[in-house]
Amino acid sequence: MKDIFKDYSLEQFNLDINGLIKDEAVNNIKLFAATDEAKISVVLKPIDDKNFYYGLHPCFSSEKMIDLLFKSKITTGYDFWRVIFKEQIENNWFKISKFKHFDNSFNIEQSELETILLGKSILQMASHFGFRFQCKDTVAEELKGLLARFWREETTDSKYNTNKHYFSKEKTFFCQSGKNQKGTYIDFLGFWPKVIIDKLDKEIHIRIDNNVEPGELSIEKIIESKLKSKKYITLNELYGMSNKSTNLFSEDKFKLRDGNIYYSGTMPRVTEIKYVTDHPSSEQIKYLIMHVERTTFATVDCMDNPMIMLHPLFGEWYMGRPLYDFLLDFDRYEDKMQSEYLYKQKEDDNVNQTVSEEKENENKYQTVYEKKEIENINDYLERSFNTHTVAVSANLETADHYLLVGKRGKGTIDDGEYYCSVNGQSEFNDENVSFYQDSVYEDLPTLDFNSKKRLDLNNEIQRETIAELGISMFEQDWQYYGVSYLSINNKKKDVKSDGESYEHASKVSKRRMHFNVLTYNKSYSNFEEVYTNHENVTEKFENSLIEGIRLNLYKDWKEFTKSSIEKISSFAYDHSGIVSFSILSITMVINIINKKSSSDITSMGITDFFEIIIVLLYIVVVIAKWISNKDMLQHRRTVRFNSSKFKDNSSNKSNSLTKLFNKFNFSKRLINKKEDDFQMHVILKVMMGLYFLQKKEK
Repeated sequence: MKDIFKDYSLEQFNLDINGLIKDEAVNNIKLFAATDEAKISVVLKPIDDKNFYYGLHPCFSSEKMIDLLFKSKITTGYDFWRVIFKEQIENNWFKISKFKHFDNSFNIEQSELETILLGKSILQMASHFGFRFQCKDTVAEELKGLLARFWREETTDSKYNTNKHYFSKEKTFFCQSGKNQKGTYIDFLGFWPKVIIDKLDKEIHIRIDNNVEPGELSIEKIIESKLKSKKYITLNELYGMSNKSTNLFSEDKFKLRDGNIYYSGTMPRVTEIKYVTDHPSSEQIKYLIMHVERTTFATVDCMDNPMIMLHPLFGEWYMGRPLYDFLLDFDRYEDKMQSEYLYKQKEDDNVNQTVSEEKENENKYQTVYEKKEIENINDYLERSFNTHTVAVSANLETADHYLLVGKRGKGTIDDGEYYCSVNGQSEFNDENVSFYQDSVYEDLPTLDFNSKKRLDLNNEIQRETIAELGISMFEQDWQYYGVSYLSINNKKKDVKSDGESYEHASKVSKRRMHFNVLTYNKSYSNFEEVYTNHENVTEKFENSLIEGIRLNLYKDWKEFTKSSIEKISSFAYDHSGIVSFSILSITMVINIINKKSSSDITSMGITDFFEIIIVLLYIVVVIAKWISNKDMLQHRRTVRFNSSKFKDNSSNKSNSLTKLFNKFNFSKRLINKKEDDFQMHVILKVMMGLYFLQKKEK
């Protein structure tokens, strides 16, 4: 890959991208190492301790979670935390050890914090599962209103008051509703406190109905006249909390409701990054060595999603404070570390002077810039408790030059947003994760934590490509753009209207920080083949649809005209049969018209009528083919862009990346009017920008 930052600096690229995403949910991303005249090599180096897992151990599965919550006779907050502390003492399920910077930031011992985080991770895991009830529309709406009120009443501590908007009729961590073939349903998600179940039992009854699917129930408002004629059960009985001997909890009813698949896979967690540019073996390669340990998806789920902290069980008091306070301190600490080390430029005169001196030589300047950024990242990694996982992201171009992008499916992270061609978390094949042993081959991770051989991410990228797109054959090896990280800068969001510092605000905020290894490749398949095959891929739920973008760049109108002629010629060559037959058909029609306009209409013979039939059949075939391909054609488009307007100019208020994305959105609205908004995730904006620079350099 050529030096794509030759005329457009890496630093300016980051400034422009972050200018585009400053108001989005994920509002910070930085490409901190990129290819230039030297290629970039990215490898993982596991820690020596082969038994350590950061966060929740992978052996703590969803089956274990269900057993713990529903078969331990938990009816009070005291019961819950007694079980959690007992589990942590006996099994040490949750670990955040190995930290030399654990200090008095949390006013609690590390072992106690680990236990509280175990409780949070279990409740967060449970929030993906639940009971499903079929009901009338009016009952569903009334129930959502009741539940919002009941949950809000149980979180009356002053610190919760700023979060009342979480307890609404919309989807929350305890409830969601929707439509299926049988009508309206409502899901009761996760583990509920008995006090809320008691309140709801006074309002509704659950009806045992043989007409609903296994694993589902019916629910209706209490109507006294019906109670004698139908068999009902209570929520207390269903949740296994009844004082009676009856415990009707059943695992076939408490199912995964949020998402398409759930397992706590093992993933790399970056602890340090080594960056080598003067390796004695080759000066034409930049070496990026990511030191990693193992963490799990359940840990990431726990760290990234703080709403579960509003669960009444975190209102229990411990050491003179509600448990909620300790978790809020933990999250604020992460925000503080990100603010101090990722978002603030170091006031280092020597570094700034070096950058200034080297700016004339772009390659040396980029290297100095990368070293400075990696130094900041390492300072952050040394102090942060976050999961810092490594995702793989790829631009994949089809044989007919369409860049593939996908709209995230319902139930996935960032559902509804558009992502780059391939995006997924890298994972370690781990004997403690039963899912790996039981699922299809493309779900089996290619990384081996215990291997003494080179660990790179090429096979993980390929595995994700097969799973998400069904593409396994490529024209070349994977080419690396570089490595980035993305995060949520809560300092921008958590300042109160009265100017109070975010560190003292009591708002619950989402957070995220992970790395992306960014790559490119080209497929032997054309867009039609990829689009048609998408229904058969293993992870089709990841993308609800596939789009194709052909990016045509031109420097002036002369080049634009030339490229248009080349496009027409290319179409004629690729569809030579259709073009030839179309010309022949037109000739036939002209011949027939000439004969018909002559004085002797009887001059039209059998051959002429046969020609008419052929032309009509051809028209029918063309129309039928167009109708069959109509859906596919709506999801590919060509975007033309004047590359001469793309300049590295920090004073340009409307930067060229903005122009590029505006052009792309305009094209989208023209072709597919059903899409009101083409919402691009930040990783797609980075990958689209890199693809543009790559095409421009060619």
